[in-house]
Order: sequence, then C-alpha cells, then structure tokens
Amino acid sequence: MGMRMVEKVRPILRVFGLFLVCMGVCGCSRVRDVANANREELPVEDVLGEMAEVMEEKEEEAKRNAGYEEKWYVDAWIDSWLFGAEEETAREVVRDENAYQIVSTQDGEGEYIALASEDGTCFMRRPSNRTKSSYLESEGAFRFEIPVDWIWGYCELDERLDSFWEEEDVPCLIWGIEDNDMGEDAFSDDWEGVCASVRKTAETVFGKKLSEFAAKKYTLEEGQDVYNFRCAFYDERGYFWVTNAAYRFGEKYMLEFIGIKKGEGDANLENMALYTAATYEEYGGERYLEYEGEGSYKGMGIWDYKKLHNPFVLAYEQANGKEWNGEK
Repeated sequence: MGMRMVEKVRPILRVFGLFLVCMGVCGCSRVRDVANANREELPVEDVLGEMAEVMEEKEEEAKRNAGYEEKWYVDAWIDSWLFGAEEETAREVVRDENAYQIVSTQDGEGEYIALASEDGTCFMRRPSNRTKSSYLESEGAFRFEIPVDWIWGYCELDERLDSFWEEEDVPCLIWGIEDNDMGEDAFSDDWEGVCASVRKTAETVFGKKLSEFAAKKYTLEEGQDVYNFRCAFYDERGYFWVTNAAYRFGEKYMLEFIGIKKGEGDANLENMALYTAATYEEYGGERYLEYEGEGSYKGMGIWDYKKLHNPFVLAYEQANGKEWNGEK
C-alpha cells in the first residue's frame, strides 16, 4: 500500500541530507549565508530553492556518469553522494524530556506558553534546547516553531500535507496550511457542536477500538484560540496509539497539526501538535509554500470540515499500514 511514512524514509532523508549538504558540505554559499546572516528563522523559500538547484545539478551529473542507461544507477549515485555527506555531518540528538509538558504552575525555570481555558490557565513548557532558528518560516507570511532536530519531509498519507518525525516514522507530526475561508472563529462559533461532530468521526473510524477522546479550546495571551482534540485507540494488532489534532485559524491562513504516536511512553510528545499550533504567527503576506495536486482527503463522508483532513483516518492508516475503508 505504501501508506506508512516509514516506506518514504529514504526519499525524504534525501531531502534532509540535501539540506545538510547545502548548509555546509558542498559549499552552497547562498543557503549558508542566509542561515548565518539571520539565525532567527529558517527561510523556507531560500532553502527549498537552493535544494532544488543542487539536486538538479547532481541528477544531471549522475546521468552523465551513467550514460543515461539505468535509473537505479542514477538514484544510487545520488544516494551515495547525499548520504555520504550526511554521515559526515551527523551528530548526536539530545531530547529535552520535559519539552511540551503541561503544568498548572510554572516552576521558575525555563520558558512557558500560557494556555487559558474554561478550567483555568495552564502552562506548556518550551524546549530548553530550542534556538532562535527553530522556526519554519515563509517570509512575510507566517512562521511556527518546529520540533528540535526532527526531520522535515513530505507526507505519504496525503500530498497536501508535510510531516516532521524523529526516528523512522513514529512519533510523527503532520501539518498542512490552506487559505482560510472558514473564518477566524470557525470552531468558536459552535464549539459544542464541533466537539460532538469530531467525536462522532472518531467513533466511526475506530469503533470499539476507541479508548479515549477529549476536546479542548485554549486561548493564548495574544487572544487567539487554539483547538485541540486528543484521541487514543488500539490498532488491529492490539497496540496502543495516541493522536492529537490541533488547529489555528488566522486572518489569512488556517493550519492543521496532527501528531501520531505509538505507545503510552513519552507522554509529553502527545502535546507537540498543540505546542506547534500555539507558536503559529501570521504576518499577512503571501505564503511561498504551495502543494501540488488536489490531495486525497480521505474520510470526508464522515468529516464536516472539507478543507481540513480527517485526522482519525490518517491516524488509522498510519497505525495499521492500510487504508481505512469503513466509509459508506
């Protein structure tokens, strides 16, 4: 089926490896100069443009070496060049185990994001190893904080989504952005109705394997709302999974962040979708990132929000490695 992102690890790693090469190995000065000149953001348009140019040059070089004979030879040659550079630049990744933890009071150490709800105000701990460059940005349009040291690539589950992941494909964070034609108060106007609708979708997708469902609306200090839905379920082999879907509706764009995690450990990682959504900032400009294709948007018959993906169908397919076919 090729539904799980693990089957796209090497193609996406090629993109990540190319980024590493651009930053310091192959001497692509434009990307490196952009990064060094302004360490506050990672400019998407500059990096992607440079990556595309470098890959095109290397593909042409590989074709010349292969005499245009075999595609596998070209791919292997590029992999050798790309992953050889990646191995040279590899470094140990140290995770902040307390990152994304939600607490009722601040302990005086580190930075927090305040989240107000009908139950009071709680605080989400920001990663201690985050840097000023820990953002994905489309200059003049938007930015949001990205998981520290995670890999960014496209999502095999739908062509109108991208993803971050730490090791192989789980846990992972899926995200997408579209023009907002639902309004800034898309979920607030009928929050109880939205909760009932989303719960019904989760129950339809997972059936008796649904273990937990929770919905929460938070308000940031700046006044914007963040919506989060947590769903725990068992896959068909009996393994426990958690998915969190968080949403932001800006004046110009709307974003969806879907976290999918296997197992009960690393509970703080369950909050990553909410955290990433909470860090979203919008500046009013035109976004650089555009998707190719219309997307599959599976499970729309049981999902009321047509420009947002059905997060539970995506989680089902990620967990079970096959398509969900329960839609009538």
